[in-house]
Amino acid sequence: MKYKIIVLLLLLTHLGFGQSIGVRAGWNFNTISGPLEANESYGYTNGIHFGINYGYKLSHTFMIRGELLYNQTGGRQKFDGSSYYLIYTPEKTVYEKGRRILDLEITTSYISLPITAVFQPWKKVELFAGISPNFLVNPTGRGTVRFYSSEHPTEIIFKQSLDYNFYKDLALAASTTNTGFAKIIVDGEIVNVPKIVGAYYQNDLKPADRINWFNLSAVGGINYFLNKGFFIGGRFEYGLLDATDNSIDYTLEKFNDDFSINKRADKDIQITFQASLGFRF
Repeated sequence: MKYKIIVLLLLLTHLGFGQSIGVRAGWNFNTISGPLEANESYGYTNGIHFGINYGYKLSHTFMIRGELLYNQTGGRQKFDGSSYYLIYTPEKTVYEKGRRILDLEITTSYISLPITAVFQPWKKVELFAGISPNFLVNPTGRGTVRFYSSEHPTEIIFKQSLDYNFYKDLALAASTTNTGFAKIIVDGEIVNVPKIVGAYYQNDLKPADRINWFNLSAVGGINYFLNKGFFIGGRFEYGLLDATDNSIDYTLEKFNDDFSINKRADKDIQITFQASLGFRF
């Protein structure tokens, strides 16, 4: 019996040496990269990440690590130039030409499952690289849009707040938080436009959600250990798949000759830089 206990203790000692459990949290700096229209740009947004990780040490310098993270990404879309706007009257939809000024901050929250190979060339330094499947849980957007008609500059001019929930919003719908209307004049008649609109207010159909539910990214970075347990780290994530669905992604510059929305068939890539503080047991 004594020998069995000794063997069990040795096995547990070896198991503890070969495995590690940790937690980390920190700040994200995000943007979206892809083909842009003439008057369009994407800037950086901030987010957070936090989660747990499990590592299995194959040798003194090499480890395989898996993580479960809540990960906020996104980007800030801006547009300022010649455009159009769909204005809905009781009788028809008017495609009005003019200037659109858009400022939209998109936040995409994912449950991420990164798997990385970890190399420790020095006692306090880890280098790692791998791949991360990401599952979308809460895509939202906040911002403003201003529109100035070029053909009716004194009659059609308005500002709307943008309150987007890409999963829940419906085609042609104002935001569920809409608190009133702005009045404009279309063909001599007063028309009410909502002051706060949803993600698909400018779409007569919603064939899909604008943000794809699954993304895959390549990851790489470095950790520096302040002592045996605490570390600081930096990580870069680069999306491998299109973050947006082309069936609901449309151009802001112009509409088609048949007065339908001109869709975009481009690839929007999510890019994220992470700064983390963590602890490993």
